[in-house]
Amino acid sequence: MTRSTQHPLARRARKFTPRAFTLVELLVVIGIIAVLIAVLLPTLQRARAQAQQTACLSNLRQLGTIVQIYAVDYKDQIPIGYSNGQPWTGYYGCQSWATFPVLGRLWAGGYLKAPQTFYCPSQTDNQFVFNRPNNPWPPPGGSFLHTRAGYTTRPTVAWNNAIPLTPMTRLSKMKNRALAADIVGIPGFTVAQTNVHRRSLNVMFADRSARPIHHSIYDRIQALIFPYPPSTGAVPYALYIDDVTPMPNNNALWNAFD
Repeated sequence: MTRSTQHPLARRARKFTPRAFTLVELLVVIGIIAVLIAVLLPTLQRARAQAQQTACLSNLRQLGTIVQIYAVDYKDQIPIGYSNGQPWTGYYGCQSWATFPVLGRLWAGGYLKAPQTFYCPSQTDNQFVFNRPNNPWPPPGGSFLHTRAGYTTRPTVAWNNAIPLTPMTRLSKMKNRALAADIVGIPGFTVAQTNVHRRSLNVMFADRSARPIHHSIYDRIQALIFPYPPSTGAVPYALYIDDVTPMPNNNALWNAFD
């Protein structure tokens, strides 16, 4: 009988050559991975939403700083309000590619150095997202397009394009009232459309602080605004500001934020 001359290590290596996975084993592994993704995905989504909300609050605080600098340069006046008799339009950066009302005064005056700061990272409506076809940057855009910020301001003063119809709001008179917020108060916008931060929105105050406001504070008022047509003078101004009826019984959006 002839003795094998093959080296013992070679025989051992051949003996323990790994076999391929079977189809059943591969399906089991894929199933486990799918379960892990299903478990982890909501956590990752919540973490992403939290990061976006934190970035939005930072944006609003920076906006508060810029508004304060503007007030120092313009004898306590700040560019907030609304245009064309529509109390929800405090977001204008440039109107109809021609004039710069409300927040547009910050751009026209050279105060807006980082425009992305004025856009909420959680916003998905392209008319309020930085540099979209229907919201071009830099202003003015073309073909009578508006440029809108991703935040809107308290409708204290009516503007006719770039001209305030009454003296501009004084920062020192606002004390700790809400000055700007995520997009809210637009006719035709559902309550869900205003809850951009998982059932809340962010609000900036006159002291430059910013904090999230729970949806229960403003849902009822947004629901009252929703059915009105988005035409000039259609929505009662008292749904936005009512300094006569004391809290908590009023139906005014910005008073509810205060």
